[in-house]
Amino acid sequence: MVQRAQTLGPTVTVVGEVRNPTIPWTNDMTLAKALVAADYYGHTDPREILIERNGQATSYDPKKLLGGEDVPLKPKDVIEIRR
Repeated sequence: MVQRAQTLGPTVTVVGEVRNPTIPWTNDMTLAKALVAADYYGHTDPREILIERNGQATSYDPKKLLGGEDVPLKPKDVIEIRR
């Protein structure tokens, strides 16, 4: 299993009601792309999305994301979906 993790390369982690919590990071990775890849299955829309980077958490409004305000991600970012 350790060997498999090493072959994945950089990743982004998504915490919440998702089917795929670990997403391979790419140069063009954004919050919207990560959420689609994570396959959110919650019964309601999220009320808040947090991105933790280097120990600092930043809150994003899901309505703004749906309105086209996307956020670029970096390797090792942790996204938390709050309902």
